[in-house]
Amino acid sequence: MLYLCCFMAACSSGGDDEPVLPATLSGFWSGSTTENLGTVQSKIVSFVLFYQDDVYILREDETQLGGYAIEDNGHSSLLLDVHPYNNPDAVNFFFVGTYNNIKLPLEATFIEDLDLVINYNTLTRAGRMELMLDVEQQLELPLSRVAGDWKTTDGVMKVNTDGGFSGWNASTSCQWQGTLSPLTTSLLSMRIERENCLEFNVPFDEIAPANGLALIDGDGILHFIASESPRVLWMRFDPVAATATADDAVAAP
Repeated sequence: MLYLCCFMAACSSGGDDEPVLPATLSGFWSGSTTENLGTVQSKIVSFVLFYQDDVYILREDETQLGGYAIEDNGHSSLLLDVHPYNNPDAVNFFFVGTYNNIKLPLEATFIEDLDLVINYNTLTRAGRMELMLDVEQQLELPLSRVAGDWKTTDGVMKVNTDGGFSGWNASTSCQWQGTLSPLTTSLLSMRIERENCLEFNVPFDEIAPANGLALIDGDGILHFIASESPRVLWMRFDPVAATATADDAVAAP
């Protein structure tokens, strides 16, 4: 289970022989970013995933990838590579970001167990992220939980019980396939191949397809996050509700 532990300091139970636990940030967080670009202010839906020493900031306009370092007094410094979207498919929530050689320094402050604030202020942009831990995230995520039908506005995807998946976008003919494997109780590792898409095409016969992570958030949405330098892919899928059959119906008394 991913959870936020020992953020403000390394923990010890009191004995000199006790090992000191390293401070970490972890879990899936959701909220919004309020950003000032010159005289224009915008509010952007944002998600943050901490996994081991990596940080994934997923926004509707760009993805940021990097790492963090724990400081004192409940603070953490982040340094992230910025990947703006050139052709965002906001209708289907398919986003591909390409690294623009800009690194963005940020400062995170752990407010309470479930609240995290991230600030940044550079010569070209300034903003503030206000996030809450997704306590409803699917924390027990076997392959059987992901198996089934998933959809976007124009796309469909099937996931088998062994983790194999295949999908396509009927509007653009973009196709993808790959495999999911257990990683942690709440995360799956992913290998994905794509073809006939506007960006992030990894041929089906590629020896080394792109690698990434998958999770199901508290709203039941399946997230795919994959990277292949200098690009990063973020795809979101809604579950397809099972159709009730006549045998499932229960007659009213």
